[in-house]
Amino acid sequence: MVDPALTARVKPATAETLERALDEITAQVSGVVWRKVFTGKVLGQEVPDDQVLSATRALLNIQLTGLMVVDPRNGTLNSFVGNYPAPPGFEQTLEQMQPPFSAKPIYVVLNPRSAPAGQNLRGSRAEQYQQLQQQLMDLLAKMSPEERRQAIQQGFYAWMNADPEIRNQMLFEGMRLSFEYWQSLSPDQQREMMEMGRRWFEQYFGGGGNP
Repeated sequence: MVDPALTARVKPATAETLERALDEITAQVSGVVWRKVFTGKVLGQEVPDDQVLSATRALLNIQLTGLMVVDPRNGTLNSFVGNYPAPPGFEQTLEQMQPPFSAKPIYVVLNPRSAPAGQNLRGSRAEQYQQLQQQLMDLLAKMSPEERRQAIQQGFYAWMNADPEIRNQMLFEGMRLSFEYWQSLSPDQQREMMEMGRRWFEQYFGGGGNP
């Protein structure tokens, strides 16, 4: 199970086992890890992927060594123990535990520090994208010039690591929409855009004005 928010390209693994292959793949992307996950066994039911991802990320981000949350009224508790040594052969006893766990592992690949894709977003995918764009603009506005430069640089790297076919489609669509937007501008707005482009070019590449 791979977090859908991950879009980096990696070289195919050559290892002989799945776990060594996952080691090779995750080593190519900064911050990305893989974990072997077991869920509670419920007859005839499978846990949705998004719940497995969010729960795995939440556990990996807990800073405490242990935690118990007790509901005295119902006599129930939720517990967590961090970095507990896994005893040899424990996987063979999962289904005999109380409560039992499924012995079928789920291999999860994710970046524990990144927020889940689509968190707190509503509406259609296009509307969610618009909300993300607004959040991005708000975040960039709060950054210092150096932070903004680094963030944009990292965004460029992510763009170059995206799937080439999808990247080319997005580039073509962006060019087409830019042309349509340009045609919708008034002559004054077009002149203003051209002047902004000229100033930007002179600032970064130099120039002595019109010949």
